[in-house]
Amino acid sequence: MIKTKVIGIIKKICKKKIKFTNSKDLISSQVLDSLSIMILISEIEKNFTIRIKMKNFNLNNFRSINNIVKFIKKNEKNS
Repeated sequence: MIKTKVIGIIKKICKKKIKFTNSKDLISSQVLDSLSIMILISEIEKNFTIRIKMKNFNLNNFRSINNIVKFIKKNEKNS
């Protein structure tokens, strides 16, 4: 469920046709850039009712679908 939502958010943000894999580096493959990462954070906060504090921000949490899902699960528990 989380993974499906995350993929939907990324598809909405980037508007490109992307072949998603769980471990594809979304940053080095230029699926996500600095602006789209900020939009992704905003969408994650809205869709999963969590707050992402910039002091805890780590770009590696947003490099792949797997990393994003792990990050959401961890932060949902801490909310």
